[in-house]
Amino acid sequence: SSRNQYLSNDERLLASNLYKVLRHTKKEMKSIQKPATTILKYKKILINMGFTSIDYFEMRTDDLKKAKMEDKRKRLFIAANIGKTRLIDNLKI
Repeated sequence: SSRNQYLSNDERLLASNLYKVLRHTKKEMKSIQKPATTILKYKKILINMGFTSIDYFEMRTDDLKKAKMEDKRKRLFIAANIGKTRLIDNLKI
């Protein structure tokens, strides 16, 4: 991402965890069927890893409405900050 130019080497390494956390969240949500609990757990993990803040971490439908596990087309959306750099990503569930 072009935002990576604003990150130090250590921050780039930390940023690489964002997509990994999305994948782990997806996997866990599918197995335990508790999206809110799972998302909260991984928000805390990101902060403990060293992310400065999480602007949002949500499950939404493809048209950006709040999603339920039974919805067919849904994604995880995240915006997280490392210092002054805001990183965004999403993953199809």
